[in-house]
Amino acid sequence: MSINLSKVAEPYAEALLVLTECSSFEPYVVPPGRYQVVEDLFTISDYLEDSPDSEYNLRKYLVNPLIDPNSKVRTLTSIFSSDYTLNLTGFCIADVSLAFLKYLVISNRIEFFDSIKEKFLELLQKREGMQTAKVTSAIKLSKYRQCELSNQLKAMTGLKCIRFVLKEDPELLGGFTIEIGSTMIDVSTKNQLECIGKMFE
Repeated sequence: MSINLSKVAEPYAEALLVLTECSSFEPYVVPPGRYQVVEDLFTISDYLEDSPDSEYNLRKYLVNPLIDPNSKVRTLTSIFSSDYTLNLTGFCIADVSLAFLKYLVISNRIEFFDSIKEKFLELLQKREGMQTAKVTSAIKLSKYRQCELSNQLKAMTGLKCIRFVLKEDPELLGGFTIEIGSTMIDVSTKNQLECIGKMFE
């Protein structure tokens, strides 16, 4: 019997949305802004996907039912805690985001993280008009370049939060294209060469 991932994810995504406004999940946790949680979700995703073929894979570790959940929680603290005396990686996320991630582990729902993240983004987009930008680049964009690009687009559009959908296309030769709403921005090397070519036609 197939699982409807959207239905499984929705109550958790809605709960996370509520947690960005109140600190009822854990009494000592200060609620962050929703857009901080968005950044945290992508930070977590990046960490889960950064080394899929390595000997140590966080995703496989977290979904492994044979590993003690408390051990998994300690591992998450060492990776994501905002307390730098506990954090061993520098990948700091908000306390609420970490508490929610731990809850998914304890409740054996961590395997649905990707679906919960997508549903949360969908709910946020409906509620606050968060915009999705489709970015196609010749090579993989670094996290620094993504952050820089996000800030530039926010300044141009006035949006508070922009979600990136990233794709690589070597045929662009260099640079990238951005599709956001009905606007297309093309600063690829391929486009520049085509423009130069037209000048000599």
